[in-house]
Amino acid sequence: MAIIEIENLIKRFGSVVAVDDLSFSVSPGAITGFLGENGAGKTTTLRVLLGLVEPSHGRCTIDGLLYKSLADPLRRVGALLDASSFYPGRTARNHLRVLAASGDIEVRRVDEMLHVVGLEDAGDRRVGGFSLGMRQRLGIASALLGDPDTLILDEPTNGLDPDGVRWVRDLLRGFADEGRTILFSSHALSEVSQIVDNVVILHDGRKVADAPLDELTKGADIRSVIHVRTSKVDELLSAVLKDGANARVVATDRVDIVGSSPERVAVLAADRAIPIFESVTEVANLEEVFFRMTAAKREENLS
Repeated sequence: MAIIEIENLIKRFGSVVAVDDLSFSVSPGAITGFLGENGAGKTTTLRVLLGLVEPSHGRCTIDGLLYKSLADPLRRVGALLDASSFYPGRTARNHLRVLAASGDIEVRRVDEMLHVVGLEDAGDRRVGGFSLGMRQRLGIASALLGDPDTLILDEPTNGLDPDGVRWVRDLLRGFADEGRTILFSSHALSEVSQIVDNVVILHDGRKVADAPLDELTKGADIRSVIHVRTSKVDELLSAVLKDGANARVVATDRVDIVGSSPERVAVLAADRAIPIFESVTEVANLEEVFFRMTAAKREENLS
């Protein structure tokens, strides 16, 4: 039985269609990755699901109900949408205390969650002085506070160091193994491929894939994804694309490349005096599938 249902969702902002007739479901006991480039409509979909935005058409439900109709919503659904939305003058502990009081949650859960997310020594610090990674951990603590059966997380690993990313992966897998329902969005495909059971891919507000990860990547060519850090991402992107490979900028200092080799990328960079700070090659079918599907959709839209 599906816990989360997105049915024919359309969301317009003026003349802009952010989400276009989107339907998919999320079942318990599995981790569903909601993937897409920035601006694809992922966050808008999650905001509609959580009752923060009204849909233009369609329906989004949790356990068959709109979020606003749920009894004890903090105990039913844990959500993380924006790790920068905390009141900066409030301490981490007091933030969780206020949240606990609003949801009639036992106050003992506050210190328990600070320990779970590794903020026990920062509980009495003001959130305004937190790094992005610390705010992200506090956001996850907020989502877990009511011990919910459903987690809805928007880019939960954003700003975390490698140990933090691994911790989030282990946490979500443990929740899924307990039979809980997990939907999280991400554009970090190499991270997603290590944890998700099911994948929904969005492009320009439209669904381009909805399948178990194994089924989606079955038969896909195993090709290397080269993660390159450089101070000249635009120059490297242009050079790689002109050379016939697929590539995209995924951070201010990083380009992900498919269809080339580390040696070829190094030559292209050297010929153009583009500094390479780091180059990591990884085999990841999910990136290849994502590149193919979004590229095909772009070509379809242009034709």
